Amino acid sequence: MDFPSLSMVLILLVAGFIFIVFPILLLLFNVTLLARKGALKIKLLSLGGLVISLVPITLFLLMVGPWRSGVLIQGMSPAGNEYCIVQTYKNLFEPYQVSFYIRDEEGLWHWNYLEHEDNAWRSADVKFKDKMVVVFRNGKAFKEIELPREKVDLSAVLPGYSHHYLSAEYSFADVLDEHNSRYSR
Repeated sequence: MDFPSLSMVLILLVAGFIFIVFPILLLLFNVTLLARKGALKIKLLSLGGLVISLVPITLFLLMVGPWRSGVLIQGMSPAGNEYCIVQTYKNLFEPYQVSFYIRDEEGLWHWNYLEHEDNAWRSADVKFKDKMVVVFRNGKAFKEIELPREKVDLSAVLPGYSHHYLSAEYSFADVLDEHNSRYSR
């Protein structure tokens, strides 16, 4: 896990004070002054404080995008295997679980972890090369995943790992439903 730099922490602290602490203090201070009649300037300052405090909340909700669960991309590999990238909204503090699924030669879906505790992905793409698939997020290479090579005997899969595979009968919608049932809270 990468930790934020000192300059980023300072920027976040200053922004937190400007957009959250200061407007709340302004509102509290102005409430006591509102007892005076005709305090139009103070009422406008209170309204301004309220608007300023709503800006970071709105930006956070737009960034997280709690309405963006779904299949981001689906398609067919050059070898003829179906694949998809799905994301499931969990909650505001661990927003999304994002996964890559691809069928093997027998049609069995293989699950591959991409990200958790992440904001909504706006776009995704995949490029196949040799025995690998490169997943792109917002136009930038994000992760390389090895393509499934061996046949999987589901009866031999260790307990706790069976969720890494989904039935060959599953459609893209079924994969998303299974992902949502596993990761949404």
